[in-house]
Amino acid sequence: MGQIEMTEKEMWYKKKHESLWKWLAKNPKKEKKDWPGFKKSFVPDWECFACDFAGRDESGRSCHKCPVDFGVKKNKKNPPHCEHLTNEKKSYYMLWQRAITSAERRKYALLIANGWKSGG
Repeated sequence: MGQIEMTEKEMWYKKKHESLWKWLAKNPKKEKKDWPGFKKSFVPDWECFACDFAGRDESGRSCHKCPVDFGVKKNKKNPPHCEHLTNEKKSYYMLWQRAITSAERRKYALLIANGWKSGG
């Protein structure tokens, strides 16, 4: 199956997502709210361009439409999302949030930066 082409809107969100997370990889002691790009651009809900791109459903979120691979398997009962946390598997985002060393934060920030998959 071929790759789905991105719309101009998706390319814009993906670029912002990558910029944020690559900056976090270079600045592992910083938080999303510290990203200088938020001073030049709007701040999306949850400081997340992927969440903003996915939109919202009646529950207030649309995690099942998230274009980012957070390292958690997709299934209908439990769609993957950044805050997914179980005894067996933690998402890259949760691992980034809970990382103790700068090296760990860099590793997970880069996985998230490069995790955008076209078509969600």
